Amino acid sequence: MIKIDLDVSQASDAAVELADARARYAAAQTRLHQAVLNAAIHPELRTLLTADSNLTAREMEIVNAMANGAENNEIGDRFFIGINTVKTNIRTAYRRMGVSSRAQAVRWVIQQGLDAPGLSAPLANWHRRT
Repeated sequence: MIKIDLDVSQASDAAVELADARARYAAAQTRLHQAVLNAAIHPELRTLLTADSNLTAREMEIVNAMANGAENNEIGDRFFIGINTVKTNIRTAYRRMGVSSRAQAVRWVIQQGLDAPGLSAPLANWHRRT
């Protein structure tokens, strides 16, 4: 853990520092998301994306298909693998992502900005409804 030493003797100083840190964090998330989308366009860079997420390329494809609404049998048909192989890949991906459900996996994909183009477009412009 990185120790950060801030001089925030006044509440207003702390508020300014917090606002600044949030703005920098949001900007970094946006840059990361854009960089991941740009890298996903190039097949030779996809190994970098999966290395960052600790998922294999196949697990990433399956998780992206799940995030885009595909059922297990559709995933198997799309990638020419059996339903048990799909389930095994999903279980392994869940463990590597630290999630325990399909909904959590989709949320993880969105948070990581790892939606690969070419599967379908819903997550590219995804935003939370208010």
